[in-house]
Amino acid sequence: MPTGSFFKLGLLPCALLFTLLGCVNQSAIDSERAASRVWQEQKQDQWRGSVVRNDNSTAFEQNEAGLEVADNRLFVDMDGDIANGTSVLAAPVPATKPSLANRQVIYSGRLTVLSPDPTAAIDRVRQLAEENGGYADSVRGTRIQIRVPAAKFDATMQAIAELGLVTDRTIDAADVTEKMFDLEIRLDNLEAMRNRLKTLLDKAEKVEDMLAIEKELGRIVGDIEQLKGQLRLMKDRVALSTINVTFNTPAGTASGVAGRVRPFRWVNGVGGEAFGAARLPQAQPKLGKAAKLTLPDGFVRFYQQDYRVFAIDRGQVVMKATRQPNYDSADAGFWIDQVRDRLTKELGVPVDEPVEVQLSDDETAFAMTGDRPAGTEPLGYFVGLAANDKNVFLVEAWGPAEQVEALHDALIESLKTLRVNRGWW
Repeated sequence: MPTGSFFKLGLLPCALLFTLLGCVNQSAIDSERAASRVWQEQKQDQWRGSVVRNDNSTAFEQNEAGLEVADNRLFVDMDGDIANGTSVLAAPVPATKPSLANRQVIYSGRLTVLSPDPTAAIDRVRQLAEENGGYADSVRGTRIQIRVPAAKFDATMQAIAELGLVTDRTIDAADVTEKMFDLEIRLDNLEAMRNRLKTLLDKAEKVEDMLAIEKELGRIVGDIEQLKGQLRLMKDRVALSTINVTFNTPAGTASGVAGRVRPFRWVNGVGGEAFGAARLPQAQPKLGKAAKLTLPDGFVRFYQQDYRVFAIDRGQVVMKATRQPNYDSADAGFWIDQVRDRLTKELGVPVDEPVEVQLSDDETAFAMTGDRPAGTEPLGYFVGLAANDKNVFLVEAWGPAEQVEALHDALIESLKTLRVNRGWW
């Protein structure tokens, strides 16, 4: 045989192999497109039918192992019958579309909270996560990320919001039902293709056929593992919601002492003893005249001087009443706004909206309550305020949150006895 003829014959199998492998490589891209197209067509047809036949007008080529190449994709006919063959990449597995009652939703939330003690607050968030069946995912400085079961998401968000003053809150809900459904369909299809290819590999007799099938099989197995990973991650995110919390220290309280950011000195001292910026005075053996304010039952005065009165009950709830100078005859509404701003923005104490209280001398006072984390037990806080043209009268009470809450009505009644227009002493 002439050398040139031998050389041409030697190149023929190689050319055939490279052509076949090229088709297989291209199938890595086109198979996804074709499978998606077939799936969409079946979806529009109400998900009827389990196979797609090779009965279109596309021209097919077949080698001796039963491999078909059509539309730049690798097709397999296990019986070698092209006319009645079934595409390896066709035929999504029949599935039932998810109902509205079985939506798969990923919930995530972000909170920014003012707290004078971020370390204690973060410890409490970690505890909340564990109490609700979750865990702390990461802690960085004053930021913590937790994962909790989706059913506990709302309750956990609310509990965290009560740890301080919330300055920012975001909740995201991503419905991934259709995406998960599509991934599961694709996974079923790929697993069916893998099984068909394995069967065909057992029947292949030529090396070039084996190489082509093994290459395609390797790609399919890789895609299967990738889809399984995506589904695992998505199911995990649906089952466990993510909450990110950032704790900020209120302005002026980083050192534990409130900064004076307004011209009214006494306003800058509101909450000082309650939240650690000032110490309680030492008890006096002799007290002067009692302030014209009836204390709740069970309270005992231990200090009275310079228009300041301190009292305490057996449950360690402290009560403080003071008289402060008024400026330009400002009304009580102006001063309660100043006090509320001080508590929320500087001390990080979330307080309720002020409520009006009618005093015994027909003047109107305002009262509000709140609480703030303090170690293992939250600290409750009550403040009442009234004013006349010359003076502002302030009543504060603080102690264990449960006890302050239990005393709320008694504190309101005490505030009502305040004599704004008959002298403080």
